[in-house]
Amino acid sequence: MIGPADLEGVLQKLPVAAGDVFREEDWESAKRLLTDRVRNKGYAKAAVEGRALVDVKTHLADLTLIVSPGRS
Repeated sequence: MIGPADLEGVLQKLPVAAGDVFREEDWESAKRLLTDRVRNKGYAKAAVEGRALVDVKTHLADLTLIVSPGRS
């Protein structure tokens, strides 16, 4: 499990944020950036998966990121 100390900073200034217009290219960029940041924290085999549920009626997106540290 990735601890809070290791997650500090990796979620800062991602290309997607609450209130932003959802763009697929920003979403993909955020997942790549988060993967790189977690790997740079020492989790060389870390993987990031994401789910974006977009409601076309309300124009809202529910984004979920799952970070797996990988095996040692």
